[in-house]
Amino acid sequence: MDAPELVALIPRRLCTTKRGKFPDDSTLPFVSLAVEWQRVGVRADFWGMGAAGGEDSAERMYEVGGMMAAIGEQLGLACLSSYEVTNWKALRTGSADQEVAREMSCRALVELQAHYVLAMGHSLANLAGRVIAMDVDLRADLLRHLKTDFPPYSEDRKDWIQLSLVSKLQSIARSCVHGDMEGVVTPVLDLANSTAWTVLEESRGQDFHRWRPQTAGLRGAASGAFGAVESGGAKSYSITGGQLLGSDVATKLAANSWITTKDAMSEICTAMRRFEPALRSPIERLTNLVWTP
Repeated sequence: MDAPELVALIPRRLCTTKRGKFPDDSTLPFVSLAVEWQRVGVRADFWGMGAAGGEDSAERMYEVGGMMAAIGEQLGLACLSSYEVTNWKALRTGSADQEVAREMSCRALVELQAHYVLAMGHSLANLAGRVIAMDVDLRADLLRHLKTDFPPYSEDRKDWIQLSLVSKLQSIARSCVHGDMEGVVTPVLDLANSTAWTVLEESRGQDFHRWRPQTAGLRGAASGAFGAVESGGAKSYSITGGQLLGSDVATKLAANSWITTKDAMSEICTAMRRFEPALRSPIERLTNLVWTP
């Protein structure tokens, strides 16, 4: 008798009990950056006081600090998700079923990591927008082209843009007569135009909006695997009881998705490192602050 085939599986745990070193050498630079940006949160009220004087400049500057800290937390959670994938990959499994469970859990954790990475990209666009909106002279253009001047503490969806709109933000930044706003947006625009970001967004589109392929090792349905064969004007179908998924390498997605997500995370960290020093000139021009990252 043939061994029973696996047609459904829910892993007993998302994270393995195996504990490796955290952060390891590969994630240490990202973790350090996450901690650095999170620490900005305790300085946000000082930034707000240093910007006081305009109509809402104190609140706007406070929000800039708070958003930087929030992005730092998102990066830390992305690093933690990646760490859990590493632990799964280091674990030896004892059976084919356990290997499928490992693949399923790894992929779920990679998708969790991708969630935070994507959130960071959009958050950086909104952070750049709020820095530009510190300049009163640019707010009319923001309203004209983006329908918002990024009012502080807003919960209105229209006041939060997608990363895909950052090119409009760049055009507005270039119109600044002081010439110090373009550098704030350029790192974010480079992220939006990067191959790593494009590939991650495409992967996310498949996982969230289209038919998400099931895990390799299960028997079930796959896109394009079932269809009619026409002969003599008649259509015929073959009933197979499902096919073994993952017989093609592309279907086993955890490893490929992890590479995609880590590449995009690396691009975001590069944008973060370039973004912070670009703040000095506009912030010192628009506030009473002496910029000390």
